[in-house]
Amino acid sequence: MIVRLLLALFQTALWMQAEASTPTYPPSLPPLYVYTIPEGYRNNRSIYENEPINAANPVIAIDPGSFPVTYSIPAYSVNSDKFCMKDNASGLIYVCQGVIMDREVLTPGLDPARASLQLTVTASNRAFTSSTAVYVYLTDVNDNTPQMTNLPDTISLLETTPVSTTQIFTVTATDRDQTFFPTYSIINSNTSIHWCHLIEWFS
Repeated sequence: MIVRLLLALFQTALWMQAEASTPTYPPSLPPLYVYTIPEGYRNNRSIYENEPINAANPVIAIDPGSFPVTYSIPAYSVNSDKFCMKDNASGLIYVCQGVIMDREVLTPGLDPARASLQLTVTASNRAFTSSTAVYVYLTDVNDNTPQMTNLPDTISLLETTPVSTTQIFTVTATDRDQTFFPTYSIINSNTSIHWCHLIEWFS
């Protein structure tokens, strides 16, 4: 009888210990994280491969039972091929190796105010998993050369054309950088005195 009682107490203690070591609630995460970073790369490598994009504000989950929490970017997440976590304990997000944060390539045609990449980050305490949405906004950098769209090989005009009073041609150009706009000037002209007013016209 005593042996059975001791065995029952021992089994109860094991059960209570197991219950105490098993999370009963999921980690708590904010519903949304928003980060803003400039596009770009340095020495043909992303400037964020070794510098987390969210060092000042990492993803942080609170576990009600104070259990350890691990973080990940699941494979099902959109843009999981562009962002990664180098360890599962810090909540720091990096740009995957070889990925260039080129806004014109990653978010083509989008208004600069909405040029963002979305991903999902999960937090797990072994028994439960929570998730949060992360938006990474790419600010525009002047990293593209303007392209002339209608420049002819030559321009013909009469020698009697009045100087400084007649518009002979309009130059247009495009720039892939949506928040930077081309300005125009004439350089290295053999007749710069006669063309000087065009510099003001196009600027």
